[in-house]
Amino acid sequence: MCRKFLLIFLYLYSLIFSVSKTIRIPNLWAQSHWLVDYRFGFIKRGLAGELFGFLCDKNVSSITILSISILSVLYFFIINIALKTTWNNPKSYYRMLFFVIFLLSQYIVFSAHLIGYLDHIIFLLTILAVYLTIRNKILLASLVAVFSIFIHEISVVLLLPICCFAIIVNEIPQRKIFIRDIFSRNLLTKLVLFLIFPFFTAVFISFYQEINGGSYYAQLFSYLRQSSIPANVSDSVCSAYTKSFTYYLREQYGHFLQRIFISKATIFYGIPILF
Repeated sequence: MCRKFLLIFLYLYSLIFSVSKTIRIPNLWAQSHWLVDYRFGFIKRGLAGELFGFLCDKNVSSITILSISILSVLYFFIINIALKTTWNNPKSYYRMLFFVIFLLSQYIVFSAHLIGYLDHIIFLLTILAVYLTIRNKILLASLVAVFSIFIHEISVVLLLPICCFAIIVNEIPQRKIFIRDIFSRNLLTKLVLFLIFPFFTAVFISFYQEINGGSYYAQLFSYLRQSSIPANVSDSVCSAYTKSFTYYLREQYGHFLQRIFISKATIFYGIPILF
């Protein structure tokens, strides 16, 4: 019992220490995400704001309370996963060290700093989807993925690969993995069943964005300005929500390798993460 108490204290202390460095109320960019909904028609990332509008009035106080609640739930699951994993392997000191390092990492620090961002909902939905996949509830996990993509398209490169990896690990026995195991009929069937609905959802959103995305810029900009969001933030948010994917591809593909490998973020954050 004493050991469990010390372990809980260690993990909580590490979490609180990291969070206390950068915690704040949601910034104007984060608040804007929760203000955007389907009032002008379908738009990517509008589902979260639409659901939020059914629950309460959209103002700084309600957005702050919701953001704190979402982040607190995320931290609860992270701590819960860390404790259960450690308790199931009581002599694995490497696991303890791993979770302490993770709780002190840049991810936890910046998750507090980015409070209110839709990414936190995606992280929670990813945890839920993985939970469902390892219990062979593949169809339910697929529906969670669809819901997640409507909230933020980053789910395509975050939730989907993690869940596919979880399906592979859960399906293949704990022995040396061979390439042929990944191409087994049963495993491929589960992967296809999981991916088919998210794939068509992502394609639908992409095509809709290409055709109709830019038509809402003026209305969305006016709405955000009426909600006391500054012009520069409103313009940035409207561009993020209405510009097509091909526009971003044309603008950014030439700088991809530079920003991944030799950017300031790589130096300031990548090197500490390695350690």
